Amino acid sequence: RSSSPAVNPMRKDYFDVLARLVSEAKALGDARLVKNIYLSIPFYPADKDYQEKRKFYQNGIQYFLSLGLYQIVGELYMHLASMYGSTTERIALCQKALDYLELTSEKYACASAMREMLCHMERQGNDEYYHYWAFGETIFRKDSSAQVVL
Repeated sequence: RSSSPAVNPMRKDYFDVLARLVSEAKALGDARLVKNIYLSIPFYPADKDYQEKRKFYQNGIQYFLSLGLYQIVGELYMHLASMYGSTTERIALCQKALDYLELTSEKYACASAMREMLCHMERQGNDEYYHYWAFGETIFRKDSSAQVVL
């Protein structure tokens, strides 16, 4: 029942196998397993199949939306926001995650902090990786804090 890693992305039949895994998990009625399969999809913009992965992933989001499982939809958007991409795109993905996550959940607090960090990176003109610890020290030393609802 483990799904991570779901399947090696280097396989020639990667999307066929991935689709079969998702189909089987859906047939079992196990939303957590379906979610874990989608979360195991690696995203690297340099991949030749990056857009195809994004399309496949978006189908997963639509599936959970159709079931009304909004917390899972938020978690999937959070996963996308943590992957490679422009800071602006990642901020938008964090906002989408926040739109679906429960306000009192730990995931909401994490997505909010991630969005705050990305906004800080964007204001600084820094698209490079910014260490979470350094970010925390920066915002708290300047008497500002992430607007996090716990």
